[in-house]
Amino acid sequence: MIILAAIGSLLGGAAVAGAVHVTVLTLPAVMAWFRARRAVFLDRDLVAATIVDLMASGSYRTVQGVFNTRTNHWAEYRTIESDRLGWDLAQTHRTARVVIHRL
Repeated sequence: MIILAAIGSLLGGAAVAGAVHVTVLTLPAVMAWFRARRAVFLDRDLVAATIVDLMASGSYRTVQGVFNTRTNHWAEYRTIESDRLGWDLAQTHRTARVVIHRL
């Protein structure tokens, strides 16, 4: 899927400053952040996306944001570092680094 490739390639392996750190990142926490921004998703070019990377240290880096499929840029995003992924989020990402979420 072209959109997933575009989203995944935007961050590459670059380090992201200012990350939030949590012990366990869960799908409900991710979805709550998206729901708080529900109004922006009235624009059909914007999608809710997460990218999960396993770091060499064994922790996870998750980029969560609102991605504009027309411009191929993030409208808004945050980076979350976590010691673990909750089972629900791990299952969502079990076969894909990049996931588009439905609200």
